[in-house]
Amino acid sequence: KEEEEPKKEEPKKAEPKKPEPSGPEKTLKVEILSARGLRAGDFLGTSQPYCTVEMAGKPKSRCSTGQAGNCAEKPSAPWWRETLEVKGCQAGDEMVFTVYDKDPIVGDDVLGTITLSAEQVKAGFIGELQLLETDRVLSRKGICVGKGNNVEAFLLVKVEGMDPTVEDTAWYGALATKYASGVPLAISNSVKVEIVEARGLRNADWVGKQQPYITCEIEGKPETRSTSTLGDHPKDPKWNFTSQVAGYQLGDALLLTVWDQDIGKPDDMLGKATLTAEQLKSGF
Repeated sequence: KEEEEPKKEEPKKAEPKKPEPSGPEKTLKVEILSARGLRAGDFLGTSQPYCTVEMAGKPKSRCSTGQAGNCAEKPSAPWWRETLEVKGCQAGDEMVFTVYDKDPIVGDDVLGTITLSAEQVKAGFIGELQLLETDRVLSRKGICVGKGNNVEAFLLVKVEGMDPTVEDTAWYGALATKYASGVPLAISNSVKVEIVEARGLRNADWVGKQQPYITCEIEGKPETRSTSTLGDHPKDPKWNFTSQVAGYQLGDALLLTVWDQDIGKPDDMLGKATLTAEQLKSGF
């Protein structure tokens, strides 16, 4: 029999390059309202959180709030209610928010960060944003290796639009009215995922029982990775684990990967699946 030629891997499509910011510069008003779910920045369980905002790639545009007014009572849920003026905004600019813990001895520690897209900056934004890099391990290693230690933290902000349409202005006004009346605003950049169970997993361990867990992340965005607890069975595990996966934008797909936790060597992958952008949009 003739040997089959190995299939050639199709080259990955290059992501479209983002257009460079252009046009006249404008100063935008940004209101930093509050945060919730922050981890403690200090080992004693305390934090002195503050928030910075800047246009992506423009460190000179950086503005900062003061230390949160209630950090002594609620370090995980600080409020600022400060209005900042961010200069140098152009069409196509993204806006970066970063929450820090003030530490004059060892240096300020990142408690979370998130980027507002150019489309959101153009239209204006009001609502909660789920933060990335919220875990102590994640912020240092770049990937989540602390299984089951996910930190879900959120930042509430209001951003004046760079060039809003009539529809954008109406949408912003409606949300501002809801917020003023005490109605909770939706989280705009994350997707809720419930990991229920798996069945028929292969056994990756020669000795002992494997310990399966699952990671879920926005495809192409490893910094969004969330990790489940360990399953209750080596081949047919149940997790019933729920997570808010940050970093979601319309058009994104969700990557699910099952692993076997190993001590002293890299974890074995037991399988993976991808939910398409269409499935993620409609729910699955």
